[in-house]
Amino acid sequence: MGRQRCHDAPLHTLGSHRGLKRSGWLGGFTLIELLVVLALVALTTGLVALGVGQSPATQLQREGERLASWLENARSLARVQNLPIQGRWVVDGIELLGVSAPGEARPRLRWLSADTQPLRPDIPLLLGPEPFLPAQSLRLGSRSRPDVQIQVATSGVGPWRVRP
Repeated sequence: MGRQRCHDAPLHTLGSHRGLKRSGWLGGFTLIELLVVLALVALTTGLVALGVGQSPATQLQREGERLASWLENARSLARVQNLPIQGRWVVDGIELLGVSAPGEARPRLRWLSADTQPLRPDIPLLLGPEPFLPAQSLRLGSRSRPDVQIQVATSGVGPWRVRP
């Protein structure tokens, strides 16, 4: 007699996967095809994210927060080591005077973006060692968008903070 037939399926399809119906909405795609599509979507998303970039206001806000944190750390260092430390503007950021020995590199904060600039680079910053300092304020601006500015300030008693 040979093989028995399952319902009405032809004998030549019983042992092969070609005759079985795939179920579900993914039935028409192989795993490789799905992985290729996902890779293309991820690549496209990454390229779009790189192309969009950050706005000058967002970049400036981030630079201001970094600067405020860095100045607060320098202020703490001045108090702990009982050193008169000052901040001085340089082309690509700010550096500390009074921390390093002669001939050593000065601690420096470099801007993340070349678009960032101090608006009054002639203002000296006094960071310590006294616990109470005079109120100080400085402004950062965007080279590409002069209307975008932020203020980084301290009352002299409280920490450095970013203000619009």
